[in-house]
Amino acid sequence: MATGHDREELEKHIAAVERDLEAMALQAKEAEDALERLKASEMEAAGRLSIAARAHADLEQRLAQLQGAQREAERAEAEQTLREAVAARDRMADEAAEAIARAVTAIADLQEARAAIEHARNAAAAVGAELPRTSPGEPPAFAEEWSRLEQLVRDEANLQLESDLVEAAANSSMGYAIKDLPAHLQQLARQRRRTLLGQR
Repeated sequence: MATGHDREELEKHIAAVERDLEAMALQAKEAEDALERLKASEMEAAGRLSIAARAHADLEQRLAQLQGAQREAERAEAEQTLREAVAARDRMADEAAEAIARAVTAIADLQEARAAIEHARNAAAAVGAELPRTSPGEPPAFAEEWSRLEQLVRDEANLQLESDLVEAAANSSMGYAIKDLPAHLQQLARQRRRTLLGQR
């Protein structure tokens, strides 16, 4: 038979267990609330991540569009620069052609003038005129400019020859002929071959 003392001990134990239950229930509620907050925070973070991902994709697309527009602008500018350079070259070529035509005519006139001098000397000698042993010398300016012209023609011919050699080597089978060029032309031929291959 339980005594009063035993009942008091039981009541104490029961009260202790009830307090522990309340404490555990409170901890469980706090943990549940924390979990809910964590889930809400996770959902918010996921939303921000989704927004950031879409914004990143949009920016990448925009960047690609801008880079494409930049390349197009650079291409158009390069093509315009080339057209202007070609037009300038053609104008200079036309002017040079006119100058060469005038020079050819002038040289033909000079040759006729030289022949006229020889004819006049012969005619004068035939009637006993006293003549210098040699014909009068021509103005030195002509000899100087003629020398410059000769050098220019030689240089131009050499440049054209080198250009033809580079072009032929660049177009040779597998570029084998490049190695047969002078050292200063090999690099030009390699560059030309890369350009040709890029156009195919």
